[in-house]
Amino acid sequence: MRRGHPGHSTVTHEYVDTPWNKGRRRHHGPRVHHRFAVDLGQPLWKFKSSKHMMQILHDAFTCHRQAVQRCRILHRDISAWNILWDETSGRGILSDWDQCARMPPLVGPFELDPSINMMAELPPSDGRRPERTGTWAFASTLSLNHRHKLHDVQDDLESFFWVAVFMIILYLPVDREAALRVVENVLSQVQYSTDGVPFGGDRKRTFISGVSDRFRLVFTEPVSAPLLEWIGMYRRMVRQWVAYQDGLRSWLGRQRRRELARQSEAEGKGDGDGSGDEGASGEDDESDEDDEDEDDEDDDGGDEDEYVVDSMDDEDNDPEPQAPSLRDYQKRDREWRLILKKGRNRSTVQEGGAKKKGAFKKNNRLSGELHDLNPWAVIAKYSELVQDERQKETKLNAMDCGAFWSRA
Repeated sequence: MRRGHPGHSTVTHEYVDTPWNKGRRRHHGPRVHHRFAVDLGQPLWKFKSSKHMMQILHDAFTCHRQAVQRCRILHRDISAWNILWDETSGRGILSDWDQCARMPPLVGPFELDPSINMMAELPPSDGRRPERTGTWAFASTLSLNHRHKLHDVQDDLESFFWVAVFMIILYLPVDREAALRVVENVLSQVQYSTDGVPFGGDRKRTFISGVSDRFRLVFTEPVSAPLLEWIGMYRRMVRQWVAYQDGLRSWLGRQRRRELARQSEAEGKGDGDGSGDEGASGEDDESDEDDEDEDDEDDDGGDEDEYVVDSMDDEDNDPEPQAPSLRDYQKRDREWRLILKKGRNRSTVQEGGAKKKGAFKKNNRLSGELHDLNPWAVIAKYSELVQDERQKETKLNAMDCGAFWSRA
């Protein structure tokens, strides 16, 4: 541990109360930069095989589970750079907890408060709206869609999936162009709102839905059946959770409109019982309708035609959506362990001319100088190689066209 250097101190506290500061005038103290250096382990991208990668990720998943269940701590930054592995044992390590946050205690007033999400970080104590945390490429679909969403367990668990996808497309036999499409159009996709706030996640929705061939994982040679099973299992799990959250938001929107309808109906009855003249009553009713229309326009819980506010008969047939099992650590752990052990399905893979049921292929990580590089270097090299291939293809097409016209 190196002591902080005097020149590496913050100066924010000196400017908090200056007239030009338009931000919040909260107390700030000076902070000194400290450097903590330790040889902890190998980076995730140096994994030895697909099974080894899945074991490392499972160990990190287990660490995450223990932090949540035993310590009520949420990591909030699951990324390819925050997962390491021990060179001696080969086991995984979840590191870099500087973005972690406390979760509500399991005992006390929080568990009795229905407005508190026990599977999420604690809301800011000063009333501020929460801000997005984590590494963009590995952030969950919903956290990219909603900037002020409270970070929860499900966000971190989805991030494990995107970390795995990142490793698979760069260090296992995946077509280079397909790999770059996933990196550039799915993991790195970003849009900006009218006020310049970044958001994303739409392409991740497309990827987990599996409906677009453009973002498929195109393997150039056979890979381990258990790996494919794990991808399918985790993709399905994430897809179900995103669909549940979308359905829940829509259901809450309908509930709000029903409540507005009840309030409008109650106010209408109250006005009808009054002793005012008929003209005044008519004006009030018209005003109420205008207010109701304005509320419906402002509400973003669902489509206008999805629910008619003056019909209460549908409420009994519109139950609250039930959460799927993404947050179920025990079920996820059991399925993951079974896949690691032998692969649950009956599919076969070709290995040395023989077929093996549910077996992992050995040493199926791409080797060579290129794949000894870190992920960003691999991406840069892939881009260069794909560009060269396209230029060669263009030249060949031009030569073929020239030969055709010379014969003609």
